[in-house]
Amino acid sequence: MTTASSQPLVPERLFDLIMEARPNAKSVKRLLARAKRQTGVTKVSGSPCGKRFLLVGRYVKTMTFQKPDEFLEYNDTVITYIGVRLQAHRAGVSIWAGGVSFGKHALERFVERSDVDFHAPLLPHIDAEAKQIFRSWENEAVIPERNGQHYRAMKPGTWSGYTQDVPMEREWGRFVSVLPRLPMFCARTFLSDDEMRPTVWMRAYGAQNCQLL
Repeated sequence: MTTASSQPLVPERLFDLIMEARPNAKSVKRLLARAKRQTGVTKVSGSPCGKRFLLVGRYVKTMTFQKPDEFLEYNDTVITYIGVRLQAHRAGVSIWAGGVSFGKHALERFVERSDVDFHAPLLPHIDAEAKQIFRSWENEAVIPERNGQHYRAMKPGTWSGYTQDVPMEREWGRFVSVLPRLPMFCARTFLSDDEMRPTVWMRAYGAQNCQLL
């Protein structure tokens, strides 16, 4: 799988669409229909009332990262997902955004340590994994550790990494003026069940308050 493209798969127009949202059901419905036609949009879902929706877009690009407990920065070509949730209110529209990125190392370990068919297209699996992390993020289902974080994967195992604030892209237009930076979970590797530490494994499978003596 090639991830070397420097051009975003989702055009800047997508973020202009988000900024055009108005606090009424018709406006949001029209926005959803237009967003679904954008290249690289992997998920568009709306609430029954038509005033709340989630949009996830995918990019492939080179980004600069810095682990919280390290001083050195490093560049990595990653598949990046931006999730935007909009809620329409009487007074306006509130916006929340977050990101998830998968570097080459994390993708290689995912293939190596899971039952993903090496010869099958990988991107649909990663799209599903990104959506899973966004759901876990929203439900506060993160598994914290001293040196990072874990999120339960769709496949047996967890994504291990950390969250950092990254600057929004200038070419994203008016969207940047509302959210100049966004939190991004940077998946550094994929751990299978037998590679997790006991506390991580137990929390991943439901024992959120487990402690080992």
